[in-house]
Amino acid sequence: MTVAYASATAEVLATQVRPTDEPRRYQVAPLSVIDEGTYFLVGDPATNEFYQFPAVAVEIVSLLREGWSDHEITEHLHRRGDVVDVADLIDTLSSLSMVRVSVDGGEAPSVAAEPQPSGAFATAVLLGKALFSPVGWIIYLLVLASAAIAVVNRPDLLPSVSALAFNDHLTATMIALLVLHGGAVAIHEACHMLAAARHGVRTELGFGNRLWSIVAEADLSGILALPRRRRYLPLAAGMVADFFVVAACTLALAYLFDPGSTTIGATLLRALILQILLTVGWQFNFYLRTDVYYLLCTYARQPRLDTDAQEYRSALAYRLSGGLLGRAPRRREPVSAMVRFFALLWAVGRLIAIGALCFIFIPTVAHYIILAVRTFNDPTAGTYRKLDTVMFVACVVSLMGVGMAMWLMSTVRAYRKDD
Repeated sequence: MTVAYASATAEVLATQVRPTDEPRRYQVAPLSVIDEGTYFLVGDPATNEFYQFPAVAVEIVSLLREGWSDHEITEHLHRRGDVVDVADLIDTLSSLSMVRVSVDGGEAPSVAAEPQPSGAFATAVLLGKALFSPVGWIIYLLVLASAAIAVVNRPDLLPSVSALAFNDHLTATMIALLVLHGGAVAIHEACHMLAAARHGVRTELGFGNRLWSIVAEADLSGILALPRRRRYLPLAAGMVADFFVVAACTLALAYLFDPGSTTIGATLLRALILQILLTVGWQFNFYLRTDVYYLLCTYARQPRLDTDAQEYRSALAYRLSGGLLGRAPRRREPVSAMVRFFALLWAVGRLIAIGALCFIFIPTVAHYIILAVRTFNDPTAGTYRKLDTVMFVACVVSLMGVGMAMWLMSTVRAYRKDD
């Protein structure tokens, strides 16, 4: 899950009035304006592009919509003591396709009524309303409660830490588990999208990476057009789905298999339960922009938390190194305690992640590679075992290699963008 936005804060408001030529009136696109307390989120729900603006910028947008010219707005603000570069702000709004010069010099046209959802999206809206209705929540809680009771009665239903360690049929087991986990991921992202559709927000599904891990992600940028309290459900819906899948798998394990069963079905269910629980735990590494990260941003009213923290770290390095590292701060606004905390958390998280890469992931992959070589050269090993081990290792290395490549490419792009 991802939420995209951009920043257009007070940087677009200069301290001197810039002269303009002839007075001009503008047409304003249908925009969503959400008050976040210290700033406003302004954007077009049709394009899912949102920007942060100060209150005076939102006031100027409102005056433009009412048909005021740029000169009239400048004089109005100047009379009350606000010195704002209106022309520069309008240039910024024009570059963002939020306003354009009125061709007839008249007032901006009235906003057309939002079209009713149709086709596949209309179906998604209905499913979202049904899934997250009071009846849906009751069914969800009943399934979770039933699973909890089953675990109390049969503690063996809880997967052990070795549930993901397999000794036989490595390739077939891994492929089966990938398919099952892929289904769980699909349910996770679908619930994000259906919860957003419930509020009339369209979403898109894509793939990305968090460091070297490949992830599926639903673009929930459109929820920024919603009041803050209505954003929580779309953001949390994925983890809600994860717990439902864990509960359903636990009940299937309880009623379809005997205690201690080592059949392939029971083995896969235990492995899937453990994998999903690990995924839920991974969400709390919110320095990686996970679901919990976006929930934290929403609660703190700071959707740029990661970006603000990066700018703070860069400015801090610039100051401590005498200008040798980082870059000078771009903005003069005070840095909040939340940004400082997140900057520290980000640094600690990255160190832990790099440590895990160097001391856990790479040694594990190296172990499997050595195992494959030894098995392949073992004269006592059968042909099936050799092929099984080699194919398993090839799949593991390929998946991690693709994730590492995506991580390196995104790092290089970010570095070039900063330059």
